[in-house]
Amino acid sequence: MNPLMFREYDIRGVAERDLTDDVVQAIGQGIGTLIQDSGGLSLVIGRDCRLHSPRIHAALVSGLLASGVSVIDLGVVPSPVLYYAAMTLSVDGGVEITGSHNPASDNGFKIISQRRSLDRSQLERLRDIVIGRTFRHGEGVHRQQDVCADYLAFVKSRLRLGPRRFPVVLDAGNGTGGPVALPLFSQLGFPTQGIACEMDGRFPLHLPDPTVPENLRELQDAVRRSGAEVGIALDGDADRLTVVDRRGRIVWGDQLMILLARAILAEQPGATFVCEVKCSRAVLDEIQRAGGQAVMWRVGHSLIKEKMRQTGAALGGEMSGHLFFAHRYLGFDDAIYAAGRLLELLSHSSVPLEQLVDELPQLYNTPDIRIAVPDEQKFSVVQKMADALRQTSGAEVIELDGVRVTWPDAWALVRASNTQPAISLRFEADSELRLRAVQSDVQALLRRQLGELGAATLTESVALPVGKSLTFYYDLSSPYCYLAVMQLPALLARCRASARFVPVVSGRLQAAADCGTSLHPTRLRYLQVDLQRWARRLRIPLHFPSRFPMNSILALRLCVQVADRSESEHQRLVSQLLSAYWAKDLDLLDHESLRRLLIGLSLPADELLHGCALPDVATMLLRNTEQALSQGVFQTPSFVVGDELFVGSDRLDFVEAALSHDVSARSTQTQEPK
Repeated sequence: MNPLMFREYDIRGVAERDLTDDVVQAIGQGIGTLIQDSGGLSLVIGRDCRLHSPRIHAALVSGLLASGVSVIDLGVVPSPVLYYAAMTLSVDGGVEITGSHNPASDNGFKIISQRRSLDRSQLERLRDIVIGRTFRHGEGVHRQQDVCADYLAFVKSRLRLGPRRFPVVLDAGNGTGGPVALPLFSQLGFPTQGIACEMDGRFPLHLPDPTVPENLRELQDAVRRSGAEVGIALDGDADRLTVVDRRGRIVWGDQLMILLARAILAEQPGATFVCEVKCSRAVLDEIQRAGGQAVMWRVGHSLIKEKMRQTGAALGGEMSGHLFFAHRYLGFDDAIYAAGRLLELLSHSSVPLEQLVDELPQLYNTPDIRIAVPDEQKFSVVQKMADALRQTSGAEVIELDGVRVTWPDAWALVRASNTQPAISLRFEADSELRLRAVQSDVQALLRRQLGELGAATLTESVALPVGKSLTFYYDLSSPYCYLAVMQLPALLARCRASARFVPVVSGRLQAAADCGTSLHPTRLRYLQVDLQRWARRLRIPLHFPSRFPMNSILALRLCVQVADRSESEHQRLVSQLLSAYWAKDLDLLDHESLRRLLIGLSLPADELLHGCALPDVATMLLRNTEQALSQGVFQTPSFVVGDELFVGSDRLDFVEAALSHDVSARSTQTQEPK
């Protein structure tokens, strides 16, 4: 059993690797033992719609019953419905089988005992029970019960709607929230258009994570097209909420906290609110300005709920969209009810959501930035960052959860993720210039700490080189290079291999090989359709650029120079440039746009841009292209492993086999490479 599945406040793993039937059955018997050790006799169980959830459900129920606890089975339900049942039925606990917002390959368990989510010490106790197999034994009883109608009636009874109604769009991400939320909003009188409201554990439209802007594009487009006032996005198990206004702007969890706190304070003056360390400074300021008490606390749903109980808070919230209402509700994170409270607020308002958002404090901040760092190293990296940041002049350092360093006009947060092998960063400042400066300084410091520990570089994923390597020839103008780069980190990690990126001019390669470079309109249309297919399959954000084909020479010359400085910095730059062009429509010939991107990566922007005009840099790029031609490369992306050449992003399976010394790598294909 993988002990790293036992996280800060739940259990998570890769379903077919970590959550085997034997492991799940043991976890079920362990949960049943833990419930009985606390004096309990029964619990409720629910599951999400992932394809492996029925198998995991059967194994978990088998283990629970073998421990002697009785099980009330709710079927496929969102986490809030499970929480509602655990708090209103005569039971002693509950388990929701869910991978939440994570990829379709993941799954896990959210566990309640005596109406409270398990904390870290209880999860450690559960882990010890499972590893030591110190189980109770008995014969529990298993029965089915449907509580969805009762849940909906309870939610409606807790809402106090005003007279105004308006159109709404709901994106449920093909998770479990759609079949519950869609009828609720309609019953409340809001005309509601549904997107991905049918349950599908493959999540074909996008990952059910509304904290990722790319996953909100369909919702933003639908809101703009329909003229709806509000777009509502749920995660896979409907305990996270993100909102979009009529203009398509994303309203994050901490911004929702401000709007909802103001409404609560109108009913309950002086109320207390709990927000996490990642929340904007504006949340604290605005709650205090409205007469409330704001308490900053650690990240995590079980931790926030416990702090709310201790302080008697009316509402708790996280930037990730977890909103915990104790005011007129039961205190757990319920995105469906939270969306209902937002609709209630707006139904009493004489102005639409977009105007309320216009009136919110305007600060400059980043989303949650995750840097892949192994679980066994991430906490020591954060501690070293705390030690270094305490030496920062004129700053206040808070080590509540990781380290949050605050200046009069900015703050930065560095913390170890509770749910992933990663370090989480967030930055905020009074101006964009100050934001970039703080971000650059802190990320440069983090790179030094990672280097000292031999941990990951500041990239999206971690590669573990042990001698095997590949050479990757790329051109930024190729969409298939973008698809390849987004897949390479995971491939390299699986193979424990390294890569060397080589920038080349693809037009020169194709001309030398007598391959046509012009794009007939028919071919262009096919290219656009094909890219969307691949982007959806790979769950990669893609927005076909308005400037295509694009002259990439300027950006390639930047890459040549950075490659000469550091391969890790080079690979970061390539990833950022490809993402900026193929997902955000960056103009690769615009010096100012490139300058901002370089500054964001802590690279010497002016020096590099000046270097693009130097003859030596042009010569280096030409030399790279000639090297590629000498190895038989005729287009990008191309990969060389040993003496074998693989052309196209759809050849990565063969690249992986070659890195793994699989003879299947010698197979040939006749399909046109991509």
